[in-house]
Formats: sequence, C-alpha cells, structure tokens
Amino acid sequence: MPGPRVSLIGRRFGRLVVKAYAGSTKWGKTQWCCECDCGTLCTVAGRSLLAQDTHRQVSCGCARRDPEVRWKARMKVPAKKRAAICKKMRLAVKERKPPYSLNAAAAAELLGCSIERIEILAQDGVLGSRRKRGELYVSSNDVSAYLSQQEQEQRRCQSREMRDIQKIARASARRAGEREGRHIAI
Repeated sequence: MPGPRVSLIGRRFGRLVVKAYAGSTKWGKTQWCCECDCGTLCTVAGRSLLAQDTHRQVSCGCARRDPEVRWKARMKVPAKKRAAICKKMRLAVKERKPPYSLNAAAAAELLGCSIERIEILAQDGVLGSRRKRGELYVSSNDVSAYLSQQEQEQRRCQSREMRDIQKIARASARRAGEREGRHIAI
C-alpha cells in the first residue's frame, strides 16, 4: 500500500512533533507516529493533526492536565456563563451528601458486630444511612470514624486496666515485703 500523499514528518502540531509514518487503518486513514514534548510516543490520525482549531489534537493527552491550558479554555467561555457554572459547582459541593458505599453486612464485619446493631446505629443517627432496593447502606466515612473511636476507647481502657494491674502488683509486693520483714523479725 502506498504512503501518504503529503509527508508530515518533522512538522510540529502543538506539543506533537511528527517522527514517522505509522501506516493506515483498515479504512485507509493515515496514522503518524508523534513524539510529545513530555517524551511520550503516540500514534495520531493525520486527520486529527490537520483538523480545525477546536478538533485538533495537540498533545498525547498531557495538555488536558496542564493548568495553563485549562485556564485558557475556561477564559474562552463568556463571563456570565462561567459565573453560572462556578455557582452551580459551589452549590453541588456544599450540598454533597456523604457516600453510602457500605452495605450493612460489610459494615457489621468491619465493626465486629451484628447487622441488627448496624441498623440501630443508623436509626440513632450515629451512622448515616440510605436504603437502596430494600438493602441498608451506610456511610463509609461514618463507619471509619466510629471504628477509630472504638479503637481509641479500647486503648484507653487497656491503659486504665494496666495502671490498675500495676497498682495491685505494687500493693501486693509491698504487703509481701512487709510479711517477709515480720517473719524475719520474729
């Protein structure tokens, strides 16, 4: 199969530099091997390189992550429309509900309790909950917070028990020493 009519080798399109002809698709569309400024090699359709400004491919995909490119794209949107979009996004973030990703069985397994206990915690408002198709789902954020609270309480109780055990051990050692001292003195 013959090559393309016009060679694009060596030409720059945005961040892409055409390195070689990469063949054609089964529909006869030409493909070019391009190197991006970020160092990535990619295959791009010739049609995408030569397209109008709005549909032109100018990078391997790294331009989408570039803050400057994103800022320029935002500035092309009229100010009123941009303000409406920003307002809508702020409201969405403010009114965002917590994710309800754990079903009651998984939450019970994590917390080491029964499903009935999870339902009680959800009814009491300790865990945020929602019912989907008749099944109870609880907030994963609330479950992790409750789990860390349980672990803190457990550590506090263990340290309290250790202090009590140490007190008892000291007291019994004192008593044993006093008894031995009496036995020696007698």
